[in-house]
Amino acid sequence: MDIRFEGDDPSDSTRKIYKHLSNEAYNEISEKTEKRFASLKSAYGDFIKNPSLQDVNEYFYLNDKLLLHAINLYFNEIYAFKINSHIEFINKEKKCAYMIKWINKIKPIQIKENDSVLSEKIIYINSLFAVWAGFIHIFGIKKLKIIMSNNYYEILIHKLHSENINTDQLLLIISALVKDYKN
Repeated sequence: MDIRFEGDDPSDSTRKIYKHLSNEAYNEISEKTEKRFASLKSAYGDFIKNPSLQDVNEYFYLNDKLLLHAINLYFNEIYAFKINSHIEFINKEKKCAYMIKWINKIKPIQIKENDSVLSEKIIYINSLFAVWAGFIHIFGIKKLKIIMSNNYYEILIHKLHSENINTDQLLLIISALVKDYKN
């Protein structure tokens, strides 16, 4: 699967982000990027089917270029963390925190030009999707729906949207939720 976009030069954006990598490492990350892109597109499909979004899902769309950019930044940060920490693998919770951070920061869900319907759901849509995308890889869809009813989930969404929450703070919240919903 080639996730380049019309008019993109293959040596452009993705390669520039990873210019410090060997060709072998770049090829490995490119493959992971393609898989994550497909996985997040699928997660987005499940996300917009959520009954709580049915009244607003026609007012936004997923911008593939912004999603790809968030994924590139995610893998770049993971790679840098592994190199700087001299480790080979990162646990699911830390990956989840990085994914939430970059999706929330890049905001790949764009609002269509109809600002007469700016409900709270639409305003928080990228924070909601960031948490959905991060948590789905840890909990799966059934547990994720249970977690979404938790007050901590609401607090996390609000903090992501309105505060500058860092990866370590996210990791603490995620680790607590994993511990609570382990079984």
